[in-house]
Amino acid sequence: VFQAHSTAEDETIWPALRRKTSTMLNYEDMIEEHEYTEDHADEERLFQEMEHVLADLAAAPAGSSKRQELLATLENRTTAAANHFYVHLEKEENSALPLIQKVFTNE
Repeated sequence: VFQAHSTAEDETIWPALRRKTSTMLNYEDMIEEHEYTEDHADEERLFQEMEHVLADLAAAPAGSSKRQELLATLENRTTAAANHFYVHLEKEENSALPLIQKVFTNE
């Protein structure tokens, strides 16, 4: 879901929005596309970190201190990802979606 969402934004929505807003004079209406692209790169990194921790966790002996350490790391990475997504989605709802609604019509 994450990759489909990010790919749709990066390859379809942002280029279309860029074309529509390229002549806009009201800078307050424009969005900083690079912020969203950077968010997507951060999301990819967060998922990769969680995948590595999960792989290490699968190999860690049950009840070991290493397993407990990995569980704590996984909890931290999951919390960081959830916080990141919350901020990202809030930014989309407050900035990107209103602009998309403003510049795209049912033409």
